Amino acid sequence: MAKERELMGIYELQHYLGFYTADTLGDMLRVTETTKAEMKTDNNEYSPKYLDRKNQPKYITGRTTTIEFELDAVLPGDVQAAIAKHEDDINVPCMYMRTLDRDIATGVKCAADKLIAKRATATMTPSPISGEAGDPAKLSCTVSLNGDWEYGTYDPKTKKFTATVAPGIGG
Repeated sequence: MAKERELMGIYELQHYLGFYTADTLGDMLRVTETTKAEMKTDNNEYSPKYLDRKNQPKYITGRTTTIEFELDAVLPGDVQAAIAKHEDDINVPCMYMRTLDRDIATGVKCAADKLIAKRATATMTPSPISGEAGDPAKLSCTVSLNGDWEYGTYDPKTKKFTATVAPGIGG
């Protein structure tokens, strides 16, 4: 008999940002009222031109990962306030984290205090608050990862990330 399958909703992915005060990372703030969370990875390539080869190689030497966020300015909002505070800044040091509430390979739900998580150091650059007549104001920012992924679990109640040895499914 075939295994029962179901679609995973985009709302099952949660995004968090944590900001530094001096060298101390503050609480991870869930990115809420999100109207756009578009993650993309661009490969950094090296394409040498060898005279002795007909077919030229191409090597992937690294990646650049960015997340474009757009949020309704629902006030008061923890993450909205943090983004607005840095509206005129660029490359604000932060920590980005993404959580899943289920194992993608098995479909099994995680315990509420052990969400599958991955996080990396990053920088955030906000755009000016904007909007159109009749619509709510919008906050938007670009988060650029600059560290390697660290995999683990996350407890949203205690705001504690626990690192694991190997990446989990969904990481």
